[in-house]
Amino acid sequence: MPDPSSNGADRINCYALVAYIPGILGSFFDQLRRDLEPDSLAPRAHLTVLPPRGLATTVAPEDAWAELQRKLLGFQPFRIAVGRAEVFPGTNVVYFSLDQGWDELQGLHRHLADGCLQFREPFPYHPHITIAQKLTPEQAVAIQQAAQRRWDEVYRGPRQFSVETLSFVQNSSRDVWYDLAAIDLFDATPVR
Repeated sequence: MPDPSSNGADRINCYALVAYIPGILGSFFDQLRRDLEPDSLAPRAHLTVLPPRGLATTVAPEDAWAELQRKLLGFQPFRIAVGRAEVFPGTNVVYFSLDQGWDELQGLHRHLADGCLQFREPFPYHPHITIAQKLTPEQAVAIQQAAQRRWDEVYRGPRQFSVETLSFVQNSSRDVWYDLAAIDLFDATPVR
């Protein structure tokens, strides 16, 4: 695992585990987020497996990563099918729902969210693909409708993908996420 203190002195105690969305589908969501939330830093399109969390002062990122590797042994890749654009009430986050893969992500989250990665999450875990956030209710409705129109009328690529690799990431004070390490679910061995 790369040294978290290198290349980014602004890193903070905030980590997550994500599955990046590959290929044309990932590129579509990347562009959609850039277009509909232009002031965003627009991180790479992803599904969050473990939402952002701090580590206890006694836990090094390397220890958290080692625990993740142990816990992921035996997990196999699984399919995700993307659903519709929706809005989380209360937070006004615009996201795409999942038509397939929900149960697998819920199980993976439950399995990984304890030990040194235990954290009191502010919301119940709800797998999704974020499109825009930090919006007023009116902005959220307009962006949700625009995102759904593009999904229905413009996008012609695959609407499914396989979760095969998970990435351990760290946030910074500028809200830029850094990839620390990744693991393939085929045999749960680190890929970098």
